[in-house]
Amino acid sequence: MQGEIKLTIDNKQVAAKPGQTILQVARENDIEIPTLCYDPRLEPYGSCLLCVVEVTGMNRLVLSCTTAVAENMVVQTNNEKIFKARQNALQLLLSNHFADCRGPCYEMCPADVDVQGYLAYARSGLYKEALERIRETNPLPLVCGRVCVRYCEGACRRQEVDSPVAINFIKRYVADLEHDNLDRPQISEPNGHAVAVVGGGPGGLTAAYFLAKRGYKVKIFEAHEKLGGMLRYGIPDYRLPQNILDKEIDYIIGHGIEVETKVKLGIDFTLDALRGRGYDAVFLALGAQKAKSMGISHEDTPGVIGGIDFLGKVKREGPPDLKGNVVVVGGGNTAIDAARTALRCGAANVTILYRRTSDEMPADKVEIEDALAEGVKIEYLVAPLDVIEEGGRVKSLRCQRMELGEPDASGRRRPVPIENDVFDVVCNNVIAAIGQDCDTDCLQGNATGIVETTRSKTIVADPATFATNIAGVFAGGDVVSGPAAAVDAIGAGRRAAAVIDCYIRTGKIEQQPQEFISKKTNLGDIPASYFDLFDKTVRSSMQQTDPLTRVANFNEVDRGIAHDDVYRETSRCLSCGCSDVNTCELKKWAGQYNADQQAFSGKANKGKVDDRHPYILLDPNKCVLCGKCARYCDQLLAASALGFINRGFGMVVRPSMEKPLQNTTCISCGNCIEICPTGAISFNRPQERPWPQHSIPYESVCNFCGVGCNLIFNKKNNVLWNITAKRQSPYVTGELCMAGRFGHRDILEANRLTIPKVRENGAQKSTNLEYAISRAVRGLKEVRDKYGSNALAFFISPRCTNEEIFLAQRLAREVFWTSNITSMHALIRDGKDDELDDTLGLTASTLSQDQIENADVIVILNANVTEENPVLGFRIKRAARKGATVISISSTELEINSFASLWLHTRRGTNTLLLSSLASRIIERKAFDESQIETIAKGFDAFKRAIFISTAEAADATGVSQAYIEHLAEIISDPDKNVVYVYNGDCVREKSQGDLQALGNLVLLTGKIGKEGNGILLTREYSNSQGLIDLGTTLQACCQHPTASWERARGVRSLAELKEAMFGGMIKGFFIIGEDFAVNKDYARLLDQAEFVVAMDMFENETVALANVALPGSAYAEAEGSVTSLDRRVQAFSRVFDPPAGETGFAILARLYGEATTMDAPTLDRVRSDIASFNPYYKKIAHIGKDGFFFWNETEEGGRILYSTGFSTGTKKAIFNATEDTGTRLQRRTMSFSTIEKIYQDQKYHLLGV
Repeated sequence: MQGEIKLTIDNKQVAAKPGQTILQVARENDIEIPTLCYDPRLEPYGSCLLCVVEVTGMNRLVLSCTTAVAENMVVQTNNEKIFKARQNALQLLLSNHFADCRGPCYEMCPADVDVQGYLAYARSGLYKEALERIRETNPLPLVCGRVCVRYCEGACRRQEVDSPVAINFIKRYVADLEHDNLDRPQISEPNGHAVAVVGGGPGGLTAAYFLAKRGYKVKIFEAHEKLGGMLRYGIPDYRLPQNILDKEIDYIIGHGIEVETKVKLGIDFTLDALRGRGYDAVFLALGAQKAKSMGISHEDTPGVIGGIDFLGKVKREGPPDLKGNVVVVGGGNTAIDAARTALRCGAANVTILYRRTSDEMPADKVEIEDALAEGVKIEYLVAPLDVIEEGGRVKSLRCQRMELGEPDASGRRRPVPIENDVFDVVCNNVIAAIGQDCDTDCLQGNATGIVETTRSKTIVADPATFATNIAGVFAGGDVVSGPAAAVDAIGAGRRAAAVIDCYIRTGKIEQQPQEFISKKTNLGDIPASYFDLFDKTVRSSMQQTDPLTRVANFNEVDRGIAHDDVYRETSRCLSCGCSDVNTCELKKWAGQYNADQQAFSGKANKGKVDDRHPYILLDPNKCVLCGKCARYCDQLLAASALGFINRGFGMVVRPSMEKPLQNTTCISCGNCIEICPTGAISFNRPQERPWPQHSIPYESVCNFCGVGCNLIFNKKNNVLWNITAKRQSPYVTGELCMAGRFGHRDILEANRLTIPKVRENGAQKSTNLEYAISRAVRGLKEVRDKYGSNALAFFISPRCTNEEIFLAQRLAREVFWTSNITSMHALIRDGKDDELDDTLGLTASTLSQDQIENADVIVILNANVTEENPVLGFRIKRAARKGATVISISSTELEINSFASLWLHTRRGTNTLLLSSLASRIIERKAFDESQIETIAKGFDAFKRAIFISTAEAADATGVSQAYIEHLAEIISDPDKNVVYVYNGDCVREKSQGDLQALGNLVLLTGKIGKEGNGILLTREYSNSQGLIDLGTTLQACCQHPTASWERARGVRSLAELKEAMFGGMIKGFFIIGEDFAVNKDYARLLDQAEFVVAMDMFENETVALANVALPGSAYAEAEGSVTSLDRRVQAFSRVFDPPAGETGFAILARLYGEATTMDAPTLDRVRSDIASFNPYYKKIAHIGKDGFFFWNETEEGGRILYSTGFSTGTKKAIFNATEDTGTRLQRRTMSFSTIEKIYQDQKYHLLGV
């Protein structure tokens, strides 16, 4: 290629174009270079310093985003020097990043449970979703909801306000409520590998569960009769009932896990035997189930038993009949459990002896309080010395008084004996609950080697990988850590499963990637003012059985949190974690480059979050000053709503003048959210408690205007999280307007019609769909049979799908024999939908929207593009910034005028005269190619004679200076310039009679049609106006598409005649789809007087209220279908959400068609096939699939350019048609009959206050 530059990047020879930067070329060749501030649509900024690379011959690292490539350049994008430079750059950014990636609750949870997430789900009443969120990392929520030690609550920042959120209460609530509603366990596709898990406690169960979900054949080997380990044999039933534990275990093993019980390692099988059976790996989860000795004399006296042995014996053999006094030695949860169990076994008195004070006692404080409430006594600063026996049994326990000395290794003050202070405690039984040991003798005698253990008989395993000294053998939980909480073992089991999976797949034992977590506390204390923002509230309490009655049995004591407390308790969450944690680019790169947030100490900015905008949240604490938002807003949107304020260290990005964002030039499009790399600008989410979420993207099409933007509905568990634009490329975000990004939530949720209704005896009532459809068919047929088919009229919204439109018009013509088919939008306009048909053959855009950014000249008339089609407006603004000449023709001041090189301030209704004068001036100057015209068009000579109007006359009529008119004529006739005309085909505000036809003549005259970068863009205010025209909903369709099945169809010949028939009382029956007739009192009166009205709509609007039958409709996101955007792009889309009525609008129409014809309801594919037969330009729709698209044009292949091979006339030539402004005043009513439009306007004007 001429001018091609060759260079080497990372030892790979690549080619580049002159002027490209190293970063651009690297990306073209799939070489990733980190950056936070670069966007290919913006001028390079270089603020983040991450994109540094090394170029041979240069004595310093260079920024790849600003350094142009050169011939034979040798570039290295990653080495130790570069790594360190990027690490330092990230650490500098993080040193002023006063933000939490995760809440401290998540950080402290060994199982990595998304606490913030499940609390938010529960607050929204999505209890099953909350449970599923917990189970993503913890498969034992029923258990943990009862016995968890609640590290999360200990870390909860709510205690800085009042008290920690009752996190575990909510876990138990959602688990109890929804466990039985979980989806049935699914057995994963086998991956051909097997893993043995030795030990069926919480660690082993968890490891087995996550391995099984990865497709491993897993078998648990358990020494006891039942699975559960310490959960079953070490925790009393009054805390964890057996049936609850069984339910949770059954669900886990239901994922295809095999179980063998009553087999003990070292006796019934060995590690060698497991390897011989074909297991690729072994996970040892043996627990710590051996009671620790007190180490005192006569400890083997009958009546002395270990705490864990006592609890296990009760579980296996039932409660013993204890008499007299029981002494429990110890201060942990096992001691408390043993004491409370002893009471339930009949002990008269139970006393716990603990060698430190209550402050150091490790048992759960709630458990201690419950024990005291039940009558257990606790004596502190007492240690056992000797068991005193009499008659072969315990008589008493000799004890030593203690006092606290200096702290020991645990951080607690060491108990020290008080000299000469020894006493005896009379008792019948002594329960020694001072801890547990591991039993690892079973690991001996294996040919493959002996698993290494410590002096305390725990297994030596790598804390990061759980690998032992024996290849393929891993260990985790209490057998490694020593006795710990169940949730610790659960966390170990899940992490071990990930390591084992990696080991089997790759042969490598690797620590799983460690998540980088930014913490506010890394940069100092959180200001007290932050916590002052929250009102103090009382923490919810656990409902319990009365202490006096519960000690008589082992029934569960805790009965759960009250339902009414759930919302209040979840509302106490401060939502500490960042809701953009899963998409944050700063976090991604900080993790990859092992950045240390505390590497550079110093002052950090601690600003206030700005949540004044209802949709957009600004958090200056997360900002890294990349400037992308401000530059994007200015350079690409020309809004300039954000900018840098202050200097130096205090610099931040803020709205101008520190105003609320909505009170600036902000257009509330939210594109700044997507371009922000850190979450400093984010969705001010409708969820009152936002949380980090891995949402799932679903693609659809926007319901609003005709641009046809592709939306991504990001949702999880059928909950809409947010809406983003479909990316243009991996490095380029898409664009949406305010309606597209924020309006669809209201469409999906606001005042929906979800149940069919019928009017009987003067009143509407809800009914089933079958009856409503039957009643609709019968009522319309009765009107037809009584008054004739002329008495029926069908009104179809330009927001219906192509399939709905086509099926509805077939229903009208083929079943009810009427051709009175249109839309309210068309009825209130005086213009026609086929104004270009006589000239060009079709009334449609002649080029695609993307070509406008490369136009030399853009002429805008009868269009307020920044309001009606904002995303197209963005393109025009960018074209202007790139140097395009923008000419605005309008009678009023419009936003786009400020970007125009020329504003022709016309008198309203004079556009036709202006366009004709431009044509006259071009003809007068002979600034046209007559030979080309003769090739492509007919009627030119007659046209020249008929349309002449001088520029002086035009200036007098339009109010535009003669010089401007002549200048414009010169610009648009320049053969070297690409000229695009933007005209709103749906609007009447600036329209004059025949102006679109005059525009057609003008593009023919100047040759600006049928080729790249030239032509007419017919913009549309409604999402499927073009499809409505293309698919037979005009009154003229019977003539344009003669069809045998339509021969009986009768109707009026024009919109004027239809309007006359309606107000003359001739129309007795209406079928209205997606339009709210009754917003206008005159049309509401027509419905009130009609004999039968069927309304099909998404919303409970005024028309629905007047209907005899009301049928639910569906949004695009709730249906399968297609729409045709303003540039002839037919786009298919799939269902994202279930329609609230249970069926889509198309399905209901199809059922109605089937009912009316006594045939099977047509399928979507059948209707698409019929569309392809009806309109040859739509031939490709028959095979469009779920999310395909095509541009139709005059050829079978289709394409972005219309008329590149000829015109859609009989001769393939266009026809000049002289247009004359008759002076007829057009009706300029701008009323919208669309509820969706009303929702958007309410959103814009009420929420934003503009």
